[in-house]
Amino acid sequence: MTGDATSGDAVVHFFDAHSRWYRAQTLLERRAIRAAVDAAQPLAGTAVVDLGAGTCLIAREIGRRGIRPSSFVAVDGSRPMLALAGRDRIASRVVTTALHCDVRDVPLPDGSADIVIASFLLHLLDPHARSRTLAEADRLLRSGGRLVVVVHSAPRGWLGWLY
Repeated sequence: MTGDATSGDAVVHFFDAHSRWYRAQTLLERRAIRAAVDAAQPLAGTAVVDLGAGTCLIAREIGRRGIRPSSFVAVDGSRPMLALAGRDRIASRVVTTALHCDVRDVPLPDGSADIVIASFLLHLLDPHARSRTLAEADRLLRSGGRLVVVVHSAPRGWLGWLY
């Protein structure tokens, strides 16, 4: 299943152009990714949608722990980022569907997810796009479903000056 990403989206263009370098900075995100997976528990047997999945670090952490959701839909507007995820042996065992589409307009039915995760996405969006993305997450969630969000913050110590 595929969709079309918004062609004029600056965030998508950035990650299209820089996807091959993305893994170099994922060490900085590892602790937050672990915390997001902890917050999303229980995950086994649930339907998960990962908005802005990128290289599927969430799926990788879920797979590393041996957890098996009933479905895991990775949604991203960048084909190169999803392609990197598809080559990840651990993440690819978890992801059941990869959708190349706009995170603000996901071609899935209402209430199709028990858990929606948006990690390292919302801080990249302007306020209007952020609101639309959160509304889309709400549409995708079943009644009683859970939304897990991770946003960017500067690391402590000497690395903080980079941000």
